[in-house]
Amino acid sequence: MVVEGGCRWIELNLPQESDNDVRNAALDVIDICRNNNAFLLIRDHEEVVEELKVSGIHLSDPTIARSVRERLGAGAIIGVSVSCLQDILNLKGMDVDYVSIACMPMAELKNLVSDVRAASMDIALVYAGPVALDNIDDVLACGVNGFAMSDAITEADDPMLYTSKVMEKLLDINPGA
Repeated sequence: MVVEGGCRWIELNLPQESDNDVRNAALDVIDICRNNNAFLLIRDHEEVVEELKVSGIHLSDPTIARSVRERLGAGAIIGVSVSCLQDILNLKGMDVDYVSIACMPMAELKNLVSDVRAASMDIALVYAGPVALDNIDDVLACGVNGFAMSDAITEADDPMLYTSKVMEKLLDINPGA
């Protein structure tokens, strides 16, 4: 439904499931993503990512990013979860494409983004906090490159329509995207 609504970045997050269960779930969505030019990332199941050759992986443990990059190669998207500035600074010199910043107040998020930029770190910053249609502007005003949104979509009466509204809002904010 979210792909039909225009979303082009999907993360399959099944933390308690076995590789086999994650593989089966991924097989259900791989063709949808590929047919719609959507990126599919799988959280923490690097064997499944490697086997199915999906777009990339999101790691809960940033300390393994270097070894995962070696295993998956330069073409894979690698993202990691972080909770503070030091977590991000520890990634300096590693080939990580983005960090997902844990939920925090907007003022704190804005300061964190400023500190990361002041440290000359060239990494995409994604906010993984409560994001909904009514606060997208506030989140983006903090300087992040993007945001993760799941609850607002999955809890919507019509997830496809809600996703479509989010995508329309993003195009209004950044018409050239």
